[in-house]
Order: sequence, then C-alpha cells, then structure tokens
Amino acid sequence: GKGEGGAREEWERRERKIQIRIQELRLEERRRQRIGSRTEQQRRLGQWEREGQRKAREAEMMDQQERVRQMEVEEEDDRLMEEEMELRMERMANQKRAVLE
Repeated sequence: GKGEGGAREEWERRERKIQIRIQELRLEERRRQRIGSRTEQQRRLGQWEREGQRKAREAEMMDQQERVRQMEVEEEDDRLMEEEMELRMERMANQKRAVLE
C-alpha cells in the first residue's frame, strides 16, 4: 500500500527531473547550434566580404589603369589635334604666300 505509493512518487519525481534535464539539454544544444551556425555564417560572410573586397580592389585597379589609358589616349588626341591645327595653319599660310607670290 503505502510503501508502493511512495516508490511510485519517487519514480515520478525522478522522471520529472529527467524530463526537465532533457529539455535543458535540448535548449542548450539548440543554443549551441545557433551560435555554431552564427559563427559559420560570420565566417562565410567574412569570406564573401574578403572576396568582395579583393574583387573591388581588382576592379579599382582596372579602373585606374583604364583611366590612365583613357588620359593617355586623350593626351595623344590633343597632341594630334594641335599638330593638325599647326599643319592647317601652316598650309593656309603657304596658300596665302602662294597667292601673294
């Protein structure tokens, strides 16, 4: 009678303790997984960031080289235009001289 009930109460109490402990462990595990996946995400994000920065730097270098090339081309164009203008003026002067002579 009485002793049996006591044993059962004891068993139920232990069972409850075990249940609570299991829930705590599950929560702990879930929390660790979240932290784990977060650090994994951060690591991956960091990787993407570094990759992105590297690509951006490369693009910037390419842009700079392109700008330098563009400037060189423009300088060359200016030089050629100046030369052309000088030649035209020279030709005009020559034509005038030819007309005058």
